[in-house]
Amino acid sequence: GSPAREVFPEAWDTIGPMLEGVVRSGAATWSEHEQFFFDRKLRKEEVFVSFSYSPILGANGRTVEGIFCPCQENTEQVIAARRLETLRKLGLWSNEARTVQSACRQAIAVLRENTRDIPFAAIYVANGAEARLVATVTPALGHGLPAIVSDSGDARSGAWPLTRVLRSRLPVH
Repeated sequence: GSPAREVFPEAWDTIGPMLEGVVRSGAATWSEHEQFFFDRKLRKEEVFVSFSYSPILGANGRTVEGIFCPCQENTEQVIAARRLETLRKLGLWSNEARTVQSACRQAIAVLRENTRDIPFAAIYVANGAEARLVATVTPALGHGLPAIVSDSGDARSGAWPLTRVLRSRLPVH
């Protein structure tokens, strides 16, 4: 029962003109997989919705007296498809890489296309007691990651656990 401008403040810049257009013209409009960022469980949660605005005409057949809006949230499907596409692209070139460095650069190129799901990635190649940074996906401000990490470093310092991984040869979460 509240005005749409109050119920959907994050989407109003998009849906407001659409609603006004339907009222003005009497012509329906629709959107498929429209991306919004709603304040729900998380601040600015990515949400995808398919919806239409259809005019409800008055007795004269011309005056728009209301708008019917069926909608369906399809966030899970859109995000799953996006992630599956990333995995598909990673699989396309996996047999074509001729060197470890080439494989790392190709993997990062694919991951860089999907920063919504993978905003950060660093690939280090381990060789004995040290690991060298080969490729990254990082925020625009830079990463500050060490170019080389060795197993002789202080495994307790900082949040970067690569030294512990090199020493133990086990994954660290």
